[in-house]
Amino acid sequence: MRIGEPLHHLEESTSTNDTLWSLVEQGLPPGGSLYADYQSKGKGQAGARWESEAGANLLCSIYLRTDFLAAHEQFKLNIAVSLALSDFGTLYLGDPVRVKWPNDLYYKEQKWGGILIENTIQGSFMSETVLGLGLNINQPYFPPALRQATSFFQITGQYYKLPDLLPMLFQLLQLRIDALRAGQDMQQRATYFSRLLGLGEERTFEYQNQLIQAKIIDVDLEGRLVLESPRGRMVMNNKEIKFRF
Repeated sequence: MRIGEPLHHLEESTSTNDTLWSLVEQGLPPGGSLYADYQSKGKGQAGARWESEAGANLLCSIYLRTDFLAAHEQFKLNIAVSLALSDFGTLYLGDPVRVKWPNDLYYKEQKWGGILIENTIQGSFMSETVLGLGLNINQPYFPPALRQATSFFQITGQYYKLPDLLPMLFQLLQLRIDALRAGQDMQQRATYFSRLLGLGEERTFEYQNQLIQAKIIDVDLEGRLVLESPRGRMVMNNKEIKFRF
């Protein structure tokens, strides 16, 4: 499997993930990918909408066969993909791009990218996966509702040709997925913690419509955030708790 082969391009898609699933049904081989200049109904995590200026950013989806992972090991894939995007962002920005649990990439305290991973399960194993990636590259401004966002352009002042970025993105994803296949998940987990935003730091979170102070102490093997707080040890699934910056 070669990630990025074949590569499809659309000027507009409702959602690159949805379009790629359709191509999978038509026989797209593993590694096949799609990028679009614009998404009219871009999807974020847990049903949220992904907003992006037309033609400014990388909106890409990739098809993988993931039947080498047990269903309960899904978060290992999240770790591998998060690290690949952290590798990619750090390569171009020079400064570390950190992973914000569960599915975002941050430069300092600003959101640079997001991941949407959709899986099918067959028995006790994963079967097929579509990785949806949204990376802010050339967008110069963001609306007030996205004031936490940033882009390569805002950070470096440089404009990037989007198709020219794809080979390196695919190469770094290939390295991390191959390492996962080779059983290097514990090494990748250790690297993940070294890049995890807020690990060991007291941070502000929103929980049950209240602001609380808590410290990230772990992300368990099921991908749940583990916090130390005045309420004691808290184990949180996605959407149960939110960072507040």
